[in-house]
This record gives sequence, structure tokens and C-alpha cells, in this order.
Amino acid sequence: MKQVSVAIESTGAALPEGLFEEVVTDKGYHSNQSCQELQELGMRTYLSEPQRGRRRWEGNSEAQKSVYANRRRVKGDRGYNYAEVTAGGARSATAKAAGAGGADSEKV
Repeated sequence: MKQVSVAIESTGAALPEGLFEEVVTDKGYHSNQSCQELQELGMRTYLSEPQRGRRRWEGNSEAQKSVYANRRRVKGDRGYNYAEVTAGGARSATAKAAGAGGADSEKV
């Protein structure tokens, strides 16, 4: 998420308040730190989490709060809608490669 901060700071102009209210990413961008930083900037996060084992939160309650809040949003209706939209691009590309969905089911 450092790239977002650098890009914003490099403009040198004051950005309108609330320009970025929500951030949607895939699994490669999820970390405790990025989740916490984005929420501190006032952004609602929808960061897909990679499969991980049990988390250990001792001494890191702020990161725990931000990650749990993100999980709650991702699993909500809006999170599912965002996931559908982002996956829709992948589905349409797959359908085009398969001949608009019919080529893979034809009998030869």
C-alpha cells in the first residue's frame, strides 16, 4: 500500500477528501500492516485474505481489529458483489477463450 501513499504524495496537490473511500484488492495485497494503514487513512477495505493457519494476535490488538473488520466487510453483501465484479472479468475472458462458452461443451 506504500505505492498508493507515494502516488498520492507525488501529485503535490491537495486531493479531495473522501476521494478513496473503499479499496478492493486480491489476495496478494493483504497484510496486517496494509489493512491497518488503509483503515487509519479512513478507507473501507475489502482485501481478500490468502489461506493461512491460525493467527496469533498477542500484543497486536490494533492489527487484529482492522483485519477482523476487513473480514466482516468481505463476507458481507457488498464484499460479495465486489468479488463477483472482479471475478467477472476473469470469467468473461475465459468465455471468450472458449468461444463464448459453447466451444468446450460441443461434441465432436
